[in-house]
Amino acid sequence: MTAPAPITPDAQEALLHDLRGALSGLLGGVSLLEQAATEEDRARQIARIRAAATLVEGLLGEMAGGSQPQPASADLEELLRTCTDEWTPAAEARGVDLSVSLDLTPCRLSLPDVSLRRIMSNLLGNALRHADARRIDLSARCHAPDMVDIVVTDDGRGLGDGLADARSGLGLSICEALVSGVGGRMRIESDARGTKVDLRLPASPTARDAGEGSSHEGAAKPAGKSDNRSNGLPDLGGCRILLAEDNRTNQIVAEQMLALLGAEVVLASDGEEALARFEEGPFDLGLIDIEMPRLSGLGVIQRIRARSDGRQDTLLVALTAYALDEHRERIAAAGANGIIPKPLTDVAAFGRTLASYLDGLAASGPATVSASAAIDRGVYDTLAETLGAEAMEDLLGKVVDDVRTIADGLARARDTADADQIQHHTHVLVSVAGIVGAMDLSSAAAKLNTRARSESVEEITPDLSLILSQIDSLLDFLSVERSDG
Repeated sequence: MTAPAPITPDAQEALLHDLRGALSGLLGGVSLLEQAATEEDRARQIARIRAAATLVEGLLGEMAGGSQPQPASADLEELLRTCTDEWTPAAEARGVDLSVSLDLTPCRLSLPDVSLRRIMSNLLGNALRHADARRIDLSARCHAPDMVDIVVTDDGRGLGDGLADARSGLGLSICEALVSGVGGRMRIESDARGTKVDLRLPASPTARDAGEGSSHEGAAKPAGKSDNRSNGLPDLGGCRILLAEDNRTNQIVAEQMLALLGAEVVLASDGEEALARFEEGPFDLGLIDIEMPRLSGLGVIQRIRARSDGRQDTLLVALTAYALDEHRERIAAAGANGIIPKPLTDVAAFGRTLASYLDGLAASGPATVSASAAIDRGVYDTLAETLGAEAMEDLLGKVVDDVRTIADGLARARDTADADQIQHHTHVLVSVAGIVGAMDLSSAAAKLNTRARSESVEEITPDLSLILSQIDSLLDFLSVERSDG
């Protein structure tokens, strides 16, 4: 891979502008979550926080350089509704009527999701914060099979005298640059009666929703498989997926999520078993953990790519808690079509990403949602609701066993100054802690894992001791949850 190009000062200014807006939305959601009186209100604010956090991560990835944008969603309608839902609380607080009218056939924009989120955030934010509008309308329709029109109108005071002034705001300049960058166009009409911003963006029909078969080997998939299940999740019915994962906790979560998505799952617990199960194919997709015994995930991917029987082009997506560019480069060089970061915490996002890969994308995977609380109840409660009481109890038992094993291993590694074992156990901890919403612990484990590669055990011992204390707190939390359950 070539080194990423440095970010220009103008691009950095634009990213910082949008990052401040996304952080404002995230903090606003947290504030309103604290005041939520009903479960419905709470769910809305959690969704708003998740959407804002997804945008924050996408923007930070672009600022860091070297990270590919998350692929454009196969469900444009859902993405637009997510964007507007993020701004609904702010509109209600200002007494603004925010309406949405969508008439779309299944399609995928040429624009990455993070770019569309940036555009919608700027357009809706401008209308709310600067125009004194009482009504904002968002509409979207297919202008042609390969073109989508998105229009945002408001009845506010307008943008000033003439188009030049209308374009002078940084937010609108960002929108115009993003739109023109994919061959689209943006038109602005504004006067004292309000403002209309009209976008025309190139798109392509999605093969799965157009009734076409997948180009990959495996069982034929019925037409119309996007978000038409009774549970509202993406439908992967008819998809045969090889799941190669050695950690039992991660196996349970991934298997349960894939079952909810309707996929057929074949499980392998290490790299050699993954290759043996692959011989039983064909598979539509392989989800390959990178850190596995007997043969690593990189080895699995490389051996499959070295075949010459036609199955070497099977979609292979890496599952990993490593997110640094150097790790991504190694995974891409081995032949992976993309990366899905662990832990898996959002079944809907997981399903949409898999659907995107099965639609023929080869991208770097989705953003994940993080939280700063010691235990993110939104993540934990969503997991409990997804799995059900019996499966959740089984999972918590496995998590407790894993966490105790990790704690014992880290304590021994600290006492024996074994940096390799610290790397091993913190790698597992990133995923296990994140699954149940211990996001601070998951983040701390990831940072310590990186430090253990270049610093002495003596240097990292204070932070290692802190992680062991956080593990004790997590075990206390899990003990209470299991007794209450």
